[in-house]
Amino acid sequence: GNNAYIFPGVALGVIATGIHHITEELFLIAAQTVADYVKEEDIERGSLYPPLTKIRECSAQIATRIAIYAYEKGIASAYPEPVDKRAFIEEQMYDYNYDCPLPATYQWPAGAMEHDDSASKLSDLPGDHLKHK
Repeated sequence: GNNAYIFPGVALGVIATGIHHITEELFLIAAQTVADYVKEEDIERGSLYPPLTKIRECSAQIATRIAIYAYEKGIASAYPEPVDKRAFIEEQMYDYNYDCPLPATYQWPAGAMEHDDSASKLSDLPGDHLKHK
């Protein structure tokens, strides 16, 4: 359980806030957070951990609680202190969804590329009367 539930959230919180020394308190915060995610139905099912579908949410919450603790205790070195620590943590998280590498394309409106050749005669240009004859 540590490799899947505890370490990712602790690492995210530590890296995001710039904590230099990882203390036991950080792991206690992580353990309490994981315990908060375990529901009665998980225990009835025989699981000591929350479902894997909640692991990203759980890691983000561990990191957020570590960030709050780090700034309260003055052990964070990343400044300025973020006002919304949850949003700050989420910005640091890896996004495993791939964006399309192709540029966005759009449909041109019908007739957008059509033009009237009669309107583009050189003799109709402004200043035409200044040309030498």
